This record gives sequence, C-alpha cells and structure tokens, in this order.
Amino acid sequence: MTTNNVLDRWAERLVHTEGTEAADERERAVCTESGAFAASLTLYACLLGALASAVAGQVLVPLALLVVAMLPSYSMHWYCRRRGVEPFELLARRGRHRLGSAIFAGGTIVLTCLAMGYTVARGQGLVPVPTGVVFVTDGLQEAAGTGMALGAAAGAVLGVVAVALTVRGYRRRAEAGEPDQDPDEPER
Repeated sequence: MTTNNVLDRWAERLVHTEGTEAADERERAVCTESGAFAASLTLYACLLGALASAVAGQVLVPLALLVVAMLPSYSMHWYCRRRGVEPFELLARRGRHRLGSAIFAGGTIVLTCLAMGYTVARGQGLVPVPTGVVFVTDGLQEAAGTGMALGAAAGAVLGVVAVALTVRGYRRRAEAGEPDQDPDEPER
C-alpha cells in the first residue's frame, strides 16, 4: 500500500528515492547497506554514550540519547509498513544470528535505566564526578529513582519479549506453510 500524503512525500525526499535510475543495482545496494551500517553505528554509539553518561550521574543526557538511539528503528518500521513490507517477518526469516546485537542493545538500555535510577535515588552517579552541586535526597526521591529504574527496565524487557514473540509467530507460520497475506487484501 503506497499513499502519497505529506509525510510520505517528505520521507521520499529525505531518502532521495527519485533519481536512482541513474545508479545500477549494485550501487543502490551498496548505498542502502552503507545507510544501514551508519544507522547501526549511530545506534550503538548513542547506547554506549547513554550508559557512560548515566554511570557518571547524568539523567537527561542518557534519556535524550536513548530516544535518539530508538529513532532509526522506529522510522524503519514505519517506512517499511507504509511500503507494504512487514519488518518483523523479515526478521523472522533472518535466523538467530542477530540475537547478540539484540541482547547488547536491550542490556545496555536496562543498565542505563538502572544507572539513571541510582542517580535519582542516591543523588550521585555510580562513578562520582565532582560537580560542585550537592544533592539532598529524601525518601520520595529514592522511591522515584527506584520506580523509574524498575519501570524502565521492565519496559525494556517487555519490549524485547514482544519482539521475540512476534518474530516467533512469523517463524511458526512460515514453517506451517501458511501463505503471506498481501497488505492491500482484506482479511478473509
């Protein structure tokens, strides 16, 4: 299903899909792979930066870096679905070799959230960095930090479980030989 609303036209201009007829198939594939590599590298750099700044006692910086790290994934899923491609189905066909990167990303997010929660609860980071600012902690601040850390960690774990179950469902359907449904077709 391809629509042509303002957001779709903006996305097409952003990735410059028009004018690619001048490139051959190999050149387009290499450009696509290099874009995926750049997005993956940015994601890992943001995750590691978020973890490092959370360990140092920052709260807003790691939060912003986590949001930036999630942007490529969310935008890829949106773009694929607008073009009639189911990204979780493709993930199910890839096999299990991407499990390590998923564990790394999910683990880094959980550790970052725990470090941010520690900072909010205790008033300092895991690695004390002299700032000249003294934090005064009370029971409410400790409870808020603990709640934030546990809630974020639980959300990250539930997100990983949801993706794993979705991929597992696609794999089971593929093994059972069920035909894929065209997104433009209504369900029968």
